[in-house]
Amino acid sequence: MIDQIFVGKTYAPIRYQVGTEKIREYAGATLDRSPHHWNGEFAPPMFAVVYSARLFLDMLFDPDLAMELGRIVHGEQSFEFLGLARPGDEIVSRGRVAKIFEKRGNDFVVFESSSTRQGGEELLRARWTFVVRGGGVDPAPLAEAKTDLARDWLVPGLPPPDLAGDPTARRRAAEVKVGARFEHQRFVDRYRPILYAGAAGDFNPIHIDPAYGREVGLGGNILQGLCTMAFAAQAASEFAGDPRALEQLRVRFAAPVRPGDTIHVHGEVSAVEGSRARCALHADNQHGAPVLSRCEAVLALAAS
Repeated sequence: MIDQIFVGKTYAPIRYQVGTEKIREYAGATLDRSPHHWNGEFAPPMFAVVYSARLFLDMLFDPDLAMELGRIVHGEQSFEFLGLARPGDEIVSRGRVAKIFEKRGNDFVVFESSSTRQGGEELLRARWTFVVRGGGVDPAPLAEAKTDLARDWLVPGLPPPDLAGDPTARRRAAEVKVGARFEHQRFVDRYRPILYAGAAGDFNPIHIDPAYGREVGLGGNILQGLCTMAFAAQAASEFAGDPRALEQLRVRFAAPVRPGDTIHVHGEVSAVEGSRARCALHADNQHGAPVLSRCEAVLALAAS
């Protein structure tokens, strides 16, 4: 088991300057067609992964924790969106190891982070849960994987945005009823893990190297869980009519998503309290197997 002595360990703050082209790159990698993002108005909510990713990567590559990349999977993720990044923002992210525990022979590492932009305005609070399959540590494969990781990728052409309709038509609270349902579908092409790696910085070889994925028992490469989470964020945002409406999103990663999968996100309004709606979501692949479970989104609707 990973030593409990590292609970509370902090990492050097990460600074990130937001650019319009990076927002467009991320929108393309996650198949997000909102004109807000392509026009450079503001970033998608899940762009939070981009400006804070280096922080949790520093934790994953920490030689003190010595976690083997091939045995790490993303267990759960929650974000509280306090604001959306805009071009020109200078964002600082800080994080710490919040918890380490063992369950059913696996090690769990919980990482907490927060991000602020210029002026001290808080943008994000996040909780990342990683599972080390089989527990224990093995620093040798980690060192080899770190040597092989590529960090400078050129991303090819991106799909055009969807400029149809009114991009600011946020739903009114009076129009949203408990039980209202919505759906969202995305096909994961063979290059999606590579495109997402370039946009978000997650070059774990289990995502971009099919041979390595087979070697570590995954049957091939798998899509980054946070890309699948971005599909859920899009589903909730589109239902609300405005990406800025998404205030909180929490998911559990139920199973890997693979190139060639078609992901169906299903959502249902479970409660409406004033101008806020709480939605339960889940996502399945084309075989009906769950890939996201126990998901919840909180939406800020327009006042009635």
